[in-house]
Amino acid sequence: MKDPCQECDNLEKRNQFLEQGGASLLDNNDSRYRMAFRQSFTESQEDGLKYKHLFETAPDAIFIADVESGLILDANESAAKLLDIPVNEIIGMHQSKLHPAEESERYKKMFREHIEKGIPIFSDDIYVCRRDGQKIHIQINATVTQIGSKKILFGIFRNITQQQQLLDCLEAGEVRFKRLAEATFEAIAIHQDGEIIDVNQQYLDMFGYTLDEVKKIPDINMIAPQSRALVEEKMASKYEGIYEAFGMKKDGTVFPVEIQAKETVLDGQPIRIGAIRDMTELRASQKLYQTVVQNAHEAIMLIDSDGNYLFMNDFALQKNERTLDQVVGKNMTDLFPKEYAYSITNEIQTALTNNEASLFRHIVPLRPQPRWNEVIIIPLKNVVDQSECVLLMAHDIHEETLLKEKLIEGERKYKELYDNAHVALFRTALDGTLLQCNRACLPFFGYSYDEDLDNFINAICVADHYVDPSRRQAFIDALKTHKRVKGFEAELKKADGTTVWVSFSAEVFPDAGYIEGAMYDITVGKSLTKAEKQILDHLMQGMSNKEIARQLRRSVRTVEDHRSNIMRKLGVDNLVDLTQKALNLHNQYTEE
Repeated sequence: MKDPCQECDNLEKRNQFLEQGGASLLDNNDSRYRMAFRQSFTESQEDGLKYKHLFETAPDAIFIADVESGLILDANESAAKLLDIPVNEIIGMHQSKLHPAEESERYKKMFREHIEKGIPIFSDDIYVCRRDGQKIHIQINATVTQIGSKKILFGIFRNITQQQQLLDCLEAGEVRFKRLAEATFEAIAIHQDGEIIDVNQQYLDMFGYTLDEVKKIPDINMIAPQSRALVEEKMASKYEGIYEAFGMKKDGTVFPVEIQAKETVLDGQPIRIGAIRDMTELRASQKLYQTVVQNAHEAIMLIDSDGNYLFMNDFALQKNERTLDQVVGKNMTDLFPKEYAYSITNEIQTALTNNEASLFRHIVPLRPQPRWNEVIIIPLKNVVDQSECVLLMAHDIHEETLLKEKLIEGERKYKELYDNAHVALFRTALDGTLLQCNRACLPFFGYSYDEDLDNFINAICVADHYVDPSRRQAFIDALKTHKRVKGFEAELKKADGTTVWVSFSAEVFPDAGYIEGAMYDITVGKSLTKAEKQILDHLMQGMSNKEIARQLRRSVRTVEDHRSNIMRKLGVDNLVDLTQKALNLHNQYTEE
């Protein structure tokens, strides 16, 4: 048997590697696949075969190498195609042999720097050399992991030199080239009347056909049987969104794809441009994604349409005080109270039916007490069997919810006190626009308590109601100077033309742009004469005109004249309203 390490330049390192068990790694296929996909979501035999299949069929070149010796332990067929070297010849080569002579030292230096810095995952651009000497510009994404006593490099090489030469492939020249260049997916096909009229090179590489072969066979042949009805329906309805299906290569290999299509017109004829992405492409960051999910401080679950758990991350397991074995395959009704399980199942069904994410708040029955969570349900398709499932993420908002409820209750009580206060409370903009007030403000402008408050606020500008506009400016100047004022007096015009004297106590908030304060009616003190005040006091004591006349040693006619003037000045027309108005004014003036 040919020594797989015979191309290694460093004989001493090669022998040392073989003595430490390197030969068993090179010869044991099971070990190398388990090594390449170690610590994936599961380590079952079924998943092992699946990852082995992904390794062998991945479109990108994959290399597995020993870090210490630099020997390549394994490579896939895409790597062989990239280098035009059979896999069995690649195995045992030193990594530096992959690169042109002028690039070899740069690669070694780059590799050593990453290893010495302890960077487990790194990416860089470099060149590799094909058998015929042709240089290819590639991007390498590499992961270094510890397998037993050895450090193993898992690298993915992607060819980034290929430029899509679409112009030569299109019959209509520049316009058709532009149509393809605008698409951003790797594989692109142009359909007309159900037939392929053109594709790019990535499409040919993906499905394994030549351009002549593609044009001679129906385009539906590139779709796996289980997805043909779906794709035909999407094409017939001229659907332009993104959806998932299964493609089929020339050799019969079935693989999941994501399809995005657009209907357009070319040379006056309707065409359909389809962009296809291979969903099985192996990503070196798979382990990193898993780490993010497992270490997220959010409960993350995968649940099928019947409410059965497919997956639950560590955070969710801890919250529910269960292990993964106790969860996977179990229905929510087996683990939680039925009313909770049914409620979530209904939300899942709604999300799947509407095919859109659902966001809601829910009480989760956790121990020692149920907690409020914000839950998002995202509909998904299982790429393996196209069955419906959902991704469920729950964020604990229990403390936040309790605080919000207390805040809402506090605001409700404050609003109730504000609206029903006997003191007129207001908030205005600096220009006098009324922003907010309570019902006690209505009489100051000649409106009744039954007036619609919102309409009143929208219709009033306090600055327009000053009898003397200069008093408004003096009020603003005092606020700007002292920030707070108390007992500032001004006369306001009511809607009916009468006036009211007001005492303002207010504070300005310049950054917010508003003034907030209270108004007190001081009309009694400002507009009534001394004699009128005396008569008003006696009226409030319940005395008649004759009793007041006798008490003040005035004529009854004089008392009646003063009473008429008081009612006119206070805007009332009967004794009951006069008494109530005088009482309110007296109380407000006393508070102020």
